[in-house]
Amino acid sequence: MNKFKSIAAGLFMGVAAIAMTAAPAQAILVDNGTSTTDTAAGLEWLDITQTAGQSYNAVIGGFGGFIASGYRYANTTEVCSLFTAAGDVLPNCNGGAIEDVLTPAAAAQLVSLLGDTLAPFSASGQTAGMYDSGGISSSFVGLAIVNALNTATIGLTNTNNVAVTNPGGVGNLSLDFINGALGSFLVRDTVAAVPEPGALAIFGLGLIGLGVARRKAVTSTECIQA
Repeated sequence: MNKFKSIAAGLFMGVAAIAMTAAPAQAILVDNGTSTTDTAAGLEWLDITQTAGQSYNAVIGGFGGFIASGYRYANTTEVCSLFTAAGDVLPNCNGGAIEDVLTPAAAAQLVSLLGDTLAPFSASGQTAGMYDSGGISSSFVGLAIVNALNTATIGLTNTNNVAVTNPGGVGNLSLDFINGALGSFLVRDTVAAVPEPGALAIFGLGLIGLGVARRKAVTSTECIQA
């Protein structure tokens, strides 16, 4: 009976560890140099500056070898998720041609991580890139912007610092459109999801709990035999 009680106590410790350490995953943006990893989403984002001055068709056609290495054009939900990962709630992000206001810290972080596509032309600080807004079949891509005015714009052409035209209507650019201050939001799944610290703690404490239970069971047996 004592043996079973000890094992039960060990299992209880493991369950308690789960209760104490389990928590919702929080996004952490990790700078890899020429890319950024969103640990919560399990996505790796190529710096926008790596594709600056290239059209959608040029990138898809093989520019830089990014598509061949697993990158693809991000969709609206993924771009919104990246912007949100900087720490702000963006209620209008998936709504199309609507601006969401970022805090200065969030805007600065995103521009720093993704690269300043305006750097060759201005010191204003801005990241602008094309993404797959769902209109590729109609030969148009969306435009997403994080700028020095601390706003995140999804689906709008830029009205602040970069002179981009709007040949396909509001929120769309031609697949052959080129602008030196405009790149692409390319993303790929990470090779393996980064284990949450809480999950590692759960596993370790669970083993400790079972180990303690086994030791108590052995000790109790030895005492009975004595």
